[in-house]
Amino acid sequence: MTRRIALAFLLVILLFAAASIGAAQEDGELIPLVPAPSAENGLAVDESPQLWFIELASPPVADGGSLAATRRDKTNFRAAAARGGIVYSERLAFDNLWNGLSISAAPSQLAKLYRTAGVTAIYPVASIPVPETSLLADPELATALAMTGADLAQNALGYTGAGVRVAIMDTGVDYHH
Repeated sequence: MTRRIALAFLLVILLFAAASIGAAQEDGELIPLVPAPSAENGLAVDESPQLWFIELASPPVADGGSLAATRRDKTNFRAAAARGGIVYSERLAFDNLWNGLSISAAPSQLAKLYRTAGVTAIYPVASIPVPETSLLADPELATALAMTGADLAQNALGYTGAGVRVAIMDTGVDYHH
């Protein structure tokens, strides 16, 4: 009887182990075998990013770094990338507000890029469309209700301003104020 219990217990442990291994394999990155079709023309589109921002170690000039140091970082990166066999094309170089490069490279090159000396971070380049704006007759009044709290007085307290008289009294400029 104890052998049957021990065998059943062992079987339960093996089932839990097999389930956890299967769950661990499912946690990996899921990549579709075929890219999803485009909404515009129905053709398959590869949406994996190809453009990357490479952040380098030295602080940018605006944060107290030197122009020579930021340019040295870029020279060192280019040399290390060539030694590492990284295939990329440089688009833009930044020194003043941010120290880094904008490059075009396949996602398969990311592991090599992360291991390159001097690289502190890699970010995908994303295109963000400018939101459409409407022209206001007086743009300075667009937020006046919220800034003065009048929207709260109207909505929460129910004040409409009916029956209120406003007087503007201007006595001139007093330079002591």
